Amino acid sequence: MLALTIFFFTLHKLPLAIASTLQYLSPIFTVLIASRLFSEKVSKAQYFSSLIAFSGVVFIGFNGLMGGFDHQKLDLLWMCMGVLSAILSGIAYNAISKLKETEETINIVVYFPMLALPLTGIWCLFDFTFPRGIEWLILLTIGVFTQIAQVLMTRAFLSTNTAIVAPFQYIGAIYALLSGWFIFNEKLEMASIIGVCLVVFGVIFGTVFRAGKARKKASEPVIGMETEVLS
Repeated sequence: MLALTIFFFTLHKLPLAIASTLQYLSPIFTVLIASRLFSEKVSKAQYFSSLIAFSGVVFIGFNGLMGGFDHQKLDLLWMCMGVLSAILSGIAYNAISKLKETEETINIVVYFPMLALPLTGIWCLFDFTFPRGIEWLILLTIGVFTQIAQVLMTRAFLSTNTAIVAPFQYIGAIYALLSGWFIFNEKLEMASIIGVCLVVFGVIFGTVFRAGKARKKASEPVIGMETEVLS
């Protein structure tokens, strides 16, 4: 909840492209925390795939990043807060992964509003803007899709290693880019197209490498048993 709250603040204090790019550091921190603090085995190839995917996000937001640096004085404090938000998100994703032995998906999803509603409810008593007209529908749509996304994300982190799931978060940048193209008639720049290719390559590379490694590991006992039978 704290990571999400800080991220919303950075959206107001920083250009959108810069705030979003800082938040997309979270998969890298997720992998680092999983390997360093929780001793999860993370290969160099998985680090490489995360960095490639993140570089793709930078390319996707290249024009916005350059515009932000050129036309707006950036607040170093809020840039640091954006990095902090990414770190806290990485901690949260690892915490979800570690609960896979004891908790079901629905339990973890329910914990978030149980904590968020009382705290943000108190906050709203002092700073609240009442929605009007179509804003109710927009907020309802955001809530429904966010809830679905949270359930699916939680299920993914509970199903396999953190380092495998984390790079898939970069695909969200592609969805955002395509939404701007189809819905808001935004122009696709060459840098954005390169970014999409890098994100897809990074995610596929990490997934294929991990799958190949898992198949190789699974085949080793079978090979050993065949050798014993022949002998």
